Amino acid sequence: MISEPSINRCWEEAMKYFLTNAYSRNICGKEYLILDNFTVHAYDYILEPKLSTFCPWKSKSLEYYLDQIISPGKHSEINRMYSFGPNEINQYEYAVKVMKNRKNIKPVVIPIYDPYKDNREHVPTPCISNIILDAYDGVINMHVNYSTMNLFRMGLLDYHQMAYLHRTIANDSCNEVGTLRIFSVQVHMPVFDFIVSKKIFSNGDNI
Repeated sequence: MISEPSINRCWEEAMKYFLTNAYSRNICGKEYLILDNFTVHAYDYILEPKLSTFCPWKSKSLEYYLDQIISPGKHSEINRMYSFGPNEINQYEYAVKVMKNRKNIKPVVIPIYDPYKDNREHVPTPCISNIILDAYDGVINMHVNYSTMNLFRMGLLDYHQMAYLHRTIANDSCNEVGTLRIFSVQVHMPVFDFIVSKKIFSNGDNI
């Protein structure tokens, strides 16, 4: 488990750990580097306005990911929070209402995987499985479960997006931001991404 008080640092340390400990696996005829059951733990964290200097993506990519929280596209995974199932249930409004008027100890689970949409052949299932919110003494902790994540291409953007969502829910429900945990059943990257990212990190004080 990686524990850091900064979203960028969480990703940087996760990348360094991955580059050192990942193992090779052939999937559908292609070589991937894999790590199983990987957790990032951000506590009292800073939500930086810029991406890590080790990240090749530009600010436009970060802006797009953060905008999905406020105005998600029709095909965005996060759109499942606002329009879930055949009845298009707004799970975000429900979660905020429960967190604002906390009367029990049960966490709120927001499913992102939608069997109505995802249980079909040739339809890619969302990377996020569910989001779990727990409030105690005016502090909201958030746990996000990913089925899979390309740590190099999407990892930092996913981390920032979830941190922004965490803060948005806390603000809307009049609570403080607590701990953010992001768990991935499988962290992966194609061998080409592995070579590129290893080169990027070897140019710094890493690895």
